[in-house]
Amino acid sequence: MPEYAMQWEVESSDGERTYTVSVTKGGDWSCSCRGWTTHMPRRDCKHIKKQKAGNEVGLIRAGDSAQEVQNMVSKAEKGEAQKAIAAAGGLSARQLMEQRGLDAADAARVKREEVAAKKQVALGKVRYGFQLAETYEPEDMARGKWVAEVKFDGELGMLIDGHIINRSGRDVTHRFPEITKVDDAVLIGELCVFGPDGLTLFNKIQERNTDDADKIRFIAMQTPAFFMVFDMLEYKGQSIAEQSFEMRRKTLEGYFKVYSKNLKNIRLVEQIPLSGDKDVQTLVNKMRELGGEGIMVKNLNAPHIARRGRGFVKAKTWQEREFQIVRSEYTGIGDGFVIYISNKGREQRVNMGDRRMRAAVLASKKPLSVEIKFLSEGEDGALRFPSVRRLSSEIVR
Repeated sequence: MPEYAMQWEVESSDGERTYTVSVTKGGDWSCSCRGWTTHMPRRDCKHIKKQKAGNEVGLIRAGDSAQEVQNMVSKAEKGEAQKAIAAAGGLSARQLMEQRGLDAADAARVKREEVAAKKQVALGKVRYGFQLAETYEPEDMARGKWVAEVKFDGELGMLIDGHIINRSGRDVTHRFPEITKVDDAVLIGELCVFGPDGLTLFNKIQERNTDDADKIRFIAMQTPAFFMVFDMLEYKGQSIAEQSFEMRRKTLEGYFKVYSKNLKNIRLVEQIPLSGDKDVQTLVNKMRELGGEGIMVKNLNAPHIARRGRGFVKAKTWQEREFQIVRSEYTGIGDGFVIYISNKGREQRVNMGDRRMRAAVLASKKPLSVEIKFLSEGEDGALRFPSVRRLSSEIVR
């Protein structure tokens, strides 16, 4: 009975069968697939070729003990992927996982490590994460001192080391040539495009999701973007992220007083002091009248946290209106069910999760009306973030 140095379980191309690829301590390879076992003289099958690539760069050497091979596998399994890759002669993380026969979770984890490492090389030392907001609750006003800012409908971004980084960590510097690339501070803000009425146009920011340099140059001239700054995390190499938002704001205001003339298409977000929930509701109603998205409510006593928290909360402007249901259908995905409504000649589908309302819609022999909650309405009638509130009262009792 041969003594194996390593064995792998591999799936067939159709995923219906599993084969075992083995290598002995003496360096002899074999596979349990029909092609390898029946072919004479034997030649490497595709399963062996896939695993054998590692042998050519010293991943598995003739004479290695099973323990030596297993030690390398253990390194990868314990998260020491980069060390294992180096020991394997420069294989990529994905190739290493394939050679090791690790499961999908391990492969996905190491792939994430590989992607993160590439981002670090491309972007430099990214030292901070983004602070995300929870939904506003009146009880928030009882904790600390608060201010309000306009909630811009754009893309969250960070100016750092001469780059613009979006929320997902991607370098989007080249997509905003009209914005100054700051390298002496770390600034957080919203990438926005404004319409003639002063409101942000989210669809115009979406147009920047391209790497076509000519298209970006044209768009930047036609509808220039602005970086609306609301926070500062570092100045001249000194981190201030652990300071309160109030202290960071003072540093940010001082920075703008000195450098604002050199900051093309970069603006400082204005703040409004709040004394309680009544002030919040007044501002939300005002934003609703103006057609804005809402306000951000921020605790001046809170430090920066690179996650979602209650230091920053958002109060959005939502509208409610009744629409007639044009038709309905199951989506075919799980028990998904949608209704279609018409607004300004545009048909739009809205998810309906409530089973009681579904039953009423399916049982009705005449058109029904439904109350929809939505954030805003486009000129073409498109509703942003629509959701079903209730069916007409005479239908569902």
